[in-house]
Amino acid sequence: MRRVLAGWLAPVLGSALGALPAMAAAQAPTIPLADGQRVQLATTIVAGRFVGQVVALDDRSVTLRPESRGVGDVRIPLAEVMSAEVSLGRRRHTLKGALVGGGLGLPLGLLWDVDPTDCGYDSSKWCSRGDALAGAMLTGMLLGAILGWMDRDDAWAPITLEVPHAVTSPSQWGVALRIPFTP
Repeated sequence: MRRVLAGWLAPVLGSALGALPAMAAAQAPTIPLADGQRVQLATTIVAGRFVGQVVALDDRSVTLRPESRGVGDVRIPLAEVMSAEVSLGRRRHTLKGALVGGGLGLPLGLLWDVDPTDCGYDSSKWCSRGDALAGAMLTGMLLGAILGWMDRDDAWAPITLEVPHAVTSPSQWGVALRIPFTP
């Protein structure tokens, strides 16, 4: 009975789990872009990306307040926008830094002096190899966690700029943005 169950259960579960990312992408919510949101735009006007806050948005252009100091608001035609991303916030790398630091501290624990007869608070030697490894790993984890906490980067989600096609009057034009969330 177990072989029969395992024979069909694995392919069914495998195909169901494999379809989850496609289902999540198909159900991506549409989130409207609002004033004050942080975005980055790649345009055909200038090489590189504009990063800033949305000041105004209409059916033909988006106006950004760049993060660069001393630069005024920039109005970018929607026809010139090649790609757009919205900021999901900034993240730190504390856990990653702790794991890398612990991994780098492990070989250091193999090099530290061990002497069970001459160890303690007044000595620079460890009482056992396990103590040396644990001390080196914890030191590396602490330093790595501090460095990872100091390292911040932005998380971005791609969005598409869409102008609605079914417009009853010219005064009802708007811009819709779709933000697909993919795991």
